[in-house]
Amino acid sequence: MRGARDVYHQLVEMSPDAILLNEYGVTTFVNRAGIRLLGADTSDQILERPLRELFAPASAERVDATLAALCAAPGEAAAEELEFVTFDGLPVPVEMRAVSYHVDGHLIVQMVCHDLSERRAAQTALAASLARFDAANRATGEVIWDWDLTNNQIWFNDSFEARFGWPVVDLPPEQTTWHSRLHPDESEALLAHLDAAIAGTDDTWSAGYRYRRLDGDYADILARGVILRDDAGVGVRMIGTIRDMTDLKRAEAELEQRVADRTSELQAVNEELESFCYSVSHDLRAPLRGIAGFTEILAAEHADALDETARGYLGRVVNATRRMGELIDDLLRLSRVSRDEMRVVEVDLSSLARGIAGELRQSDPGRDVTVDIEDGLTALGDQRLLGVVLENLIGNAWKFTGHTADAHIDVARADDEGPTAFLVRDDGAGFEMRYADKLFTPFQRLHRADEFPGTGIGLATVQRIVHRHGGFIKVDSAPGHGATFVVNLGRNVL
Repeated sequence: MRGARDVYHQLVEMSPDAILLNEYGVTTFVNRAGIRLLGADTSDQILERPLRELFAPASAERVDATLAALCAAPGEAAAEELEFVTFDGLPVPVEMRAVSYHVDGHLIVQMVCHDLSERRAAQTALAASLARFDAANRATGEVIWDWDLTNNQIWFNDSFEARFGWPVVDLPPEQTTWHSRLHPDESEALLAHLDAAIAGTDDTWSAGYRYRRLDGDYADILARGVILRDDAGVGVRMIGTIRDMTDLKRAEAELEQRVADRTSELQAVNEELESFCYSVSHDLRAPLRGIAGFTEILAAEHADALDETARGYLGRVVNATRRMGELIDDLLRLSRVSRDEMRVVEVDLSSLARGIAGELRQSDPGRDVTVDIEDGLTALGDQRLLGVVLENLIGNAWKFTGHTADAHIDVARADDEGPTAFLVRDDGAGFEMRYADKLFTPFQRLHRADEFPGTGIGLATVQRIVHRHGGFIKVDSAPGHGATFVVNLGRNVL
């Protein structure tokens, strides 16, 4: 008998739950778990105290009633959720299970108290989480779904009805109901995609598809889901959202159509303008040739009959005719830049630049200009058009260094601007950067014609060519410190 009591005592002390014995309302025994639960240092703080003093006031009366009932009916059991008060004054929720029995003529009430703190905290956290979920659900207005893969049951929130018209309360829970409303042209591929995601190892899935509304129309939707897997990696649940993209898709389609219409209109206007420019420039050649021819005859055969003033007027006519010819040539070139088909090849920019520099030296042998051209500079583009770019940029550098002693021109990679850029730099006249936005506009000039001749079309032509290659051009300059033009051809520079 004594051995049995020892075993019982050991089991009681090993229990994770608090165990108390009570006789006539007084605590006669408490195990170690009970001492810890109540925050006592020793059992002496608990023993010989009325049981009700260990509980919160709201629980004390219920404890008294439970003890009275158990004492009146030995052998009966009772269960209550009560609240201890630790010796530090902290409340501890417990589930108490009590039973009364006779031992050696004494009526003993044994109580086993399980700490509910963790459960209550979990319940509180769950309630808070559910509240947040509900708030998010109402705030977003998106359809939320929860699919149990083990039994093929699916749940939708109330937004499902608002979006698609199907009453949620009338929806069969089987996931096959969702299958039946997929667009027939997409159903097979979509389900295969979904099955592959569940059978795979990724935890996310998304797809765009069409879903039939209650009114028979199809909505364009975007669905996203998270796959929950068990320890073996098998998908057991999917939770996700559905976003109705119908209005957005319709707006995108309308915008694309408007852009296409505007692009077509703009293209037609540009083609008409370019054709007009070409025709006008071409048609001007004939009368200009007549003016130039008769002016040359007048200067050659009748110059002696003219006085100095008349000869001055004649010289002005000759110069104006020459400038008009240059302007027409530049306009035709600008027109052809947009009209001609591009033939993309690998272009040796270094070789082109050397050829242009050589021609400038031959046409202006009196100039002393150092032209440094980096070796191996190549690009993918139209060789003729890129030649026009270099002609204009190097030609401008040559022209605007006309008043600079020991002038320098550089053609090199622009590494600071990225791997696809090259530059043409000079130490010539330069200009104020506040006027830079005018450079690439036709007929805009930043210097007087008597200082530096030109038509003001060259840089507009350069910009158009660079844009056709998918790139851009920019400039940096200061008066008296030259100018640097940087051409970036996108991915085309090798």
